[in-house]
Amino acid sequence: MLSPSRKAAMFRAWRSLRWWMLLTLVFLWGDWLLPWMQMDKNGIITVFTQQLHVVAVGRPAYVVDWTLLWAVIFGVLTMGQQHHQGGLVSLFAGPMRRRDLYDMHVLLGVGTLWVGYALLTMYVLLVNQHLGGLVEPGKILSFMGRQVLNHTAAWAVGLAAGAIITPVPLASFCALGVAAFPLYLSGFVGLLWARWEQAPHPFAPGFGWVNALMSALQWFAPLTPLDVAHGTVLRVTILWLVLWSVFWYAMGRRWFDRLPLEHAGEVFPYPVLWHPFGLGLGMLAGTVTSILLTQATPPRQLFVTTLLIWLVTTLLVWQLTVRVTRRLERRRASGE
Repeated sequence: MLSPSRKAAMFRAWRSLRWWMLLTLVFLWGDWLLPWMQMDKNGIITVFTQQLHVVAVGRPAYVVDWTLLWAVIFGVLTMGQQHHQGGLVSLFAGPMRRRDLYDMHVLLGVGTLWVGYALLTMYVLLVNQHLGGLVEPGKILSFMGRQVLNHTAAWAVGLAAGAIITPVPLASFCALGVAAFPLYLSGFVGLLWARWEQAPHPFAPGFGWVNALMSALQWFAPLTPLDVAHGTVLRVTILWLVLWSVFWYAMGRRWFDRLPLEHAGEVFPYPVLWHPFGLGLGMLAGTVTSILLTQATPPRQLFVTTLLIWLVTTLLVWQLTVRVTRRLERRRASGE
C-alpha cells in the first residue's frame, strides 16, 4: 500500500503529465488512425495496405521519424514539468524521497510508451487480419518491438535532461543534440571523406569501409529507425539501446537525487554540464562553418582545411559558451 504522501505525489505527477501522455498517444497512433479520415472504404483499405507494406519492408535509417523526436521532448516534460511548476523545492523538503518521485515519473512515462504500443500492436494485428493477412504477424511484432526500443531510448535521454536542466526548451535542445550525436558524427565522417576523395592521393582506399562506418554510426542513434537492421547489426544495436536507456535513467536519477536545493532553479545546476553543452554547440558550429568556408578551396587542400576549420571553430565556440554561461550565472547570483 502506498502511503498518503506517495499517493499525493503520484496524483500530482499524473495531473502534471496527463495531457502530455494523451498527446504522446496521439503521436504514436496518429498514422494508423488517419486512414479513417478517408471518405470511402477503398481509400481506407488503400492507406492501410500502404502502411502494412512499410511495416513489412521497413524504413531506411535516414528517414526522419517525428514520433522519435517527440519521445525525446516527452522525456524532458516527464521531469521538466516539476521545474516549470515551481514545486520542486516543496517536494524536496517533504517526506517523499527524490528517487521515489523520479521513479514515479519514470513509471508514468515508460507506461505511456509501452501501453500505447501494446494497444497499437493489437490494433494493427486486427487490421492486418481483416485485410487477409498481408503481413506475417511476426513481422508486425518485430516492427513494433523495435519501435518500443527506439522510443524508450529516445525518451530516456530526454528524461535525464529534464531532471537537471530547468528551462524545458533548452533541455529539449540538449537532449536532441545528444540523441542525434551519432548521426552528426556519421555525417561529419562522410564530409571529411568527401573532401579527401576530391584530392588526388595514391594511397586513398575505396569508399566501402567509410560507408560501413557511417551506417554503423547511424544505427547507434536513438533517433534512427531500426526497421531494416538485421543479423549481428540488429543484435548489437538492441544491446546498445538497452544499455543507453539504462544509463540515462540511472544518470538522471543520480543527478536528480543529488541536486542541491539552492541550485534547483538555475539553468544548469551542475557547472560541469557547461562543458558538454558548449562542446556540442561548438561541434555544430564547426561543421556548418567548415562546409561554408571550404566551398572555394582547391581540392588538394580541402581535407586539411576542413579539419582545421572544424577544430578551431569548435574550440572557440566551446570556450566562448562556457565563459558566457559562467558570467551569466555569476551575474544572476550577485543580483540575488
